[in-house]
Amino acid sequence: MNETGSLVWEYLKAGHSLGQITQALAARYDASIETIEKSVTDLIASLQADNLISESPTAPALLVPETQAEKKSFIVPGITKYSDMQEMLLADPIHDVDIAGWPKLKENK
Repeated sequence: MNETGSLVWEYLKAGHSLGQITQALAARYDASIETIEKSVTDLIASLQADNLISESPTAPALLVPETQAEKKSFIVPGITKYSDMQEMLLADPIHDVDIAGWPKLKENK
């Protein structure tokens, strides 16, 4: 995740709501509430689609935004997926061999 995405992840891990996260990021970054909220909502939707997070019934204490003299530029929170090697990582050569062993793969019948 990029810097902003990591910060959102930490807030989510602590159980904070979308509103709390948006307010905390607005106090830290130079961007409109709408831009921040949409970006965080999109990241949360992506994390839910990948089954990395789920809703929690408990709510933590109110998130107190960090005060800074100067706000940073807002970077849309994001996650980078590396799926180009998915087939190789899912391969299981140890169990996909016949009695002769590696490197002779089992023949699918």
